[in-house]
Amino acid sequence: MRELGLLLRSVTATIRVILKPDQIYIYFWSHAGLKPGYLHFVIQPSWNNLKRKYQHPDPFLQVDTFKVNLLPSNKKIETFCKKAKGLIGSLDCN
Repeated sequence: MRELGLLLRSVTATIRVILKPDQIYIYFWSHAGLKPGYLHFVIQPSWNNLKRKYQHPDPFLQVDTFKVNLLPSNKKIETFCKKAKGLIGSLDCN
């Protein structure tokens, strides 16, 4: 469990450095079709301007952004991944 906590801390620190969000949400699900079966983590950066733009704040923001298909381009995803790969092991998360 400690390793999972350290991993989540490293990932959120990496997201914070690259994207500079106002907040980062970590969601956890452990069901598929309302039956326990797997662990699913979503780590979502959020910016205050999104909270003003969409109806629901905080965890429900994910649903609202999915409804309008708010997705980064493949180029932005690739750029983020390259930056994250270089940073994730080098950040001091203490």
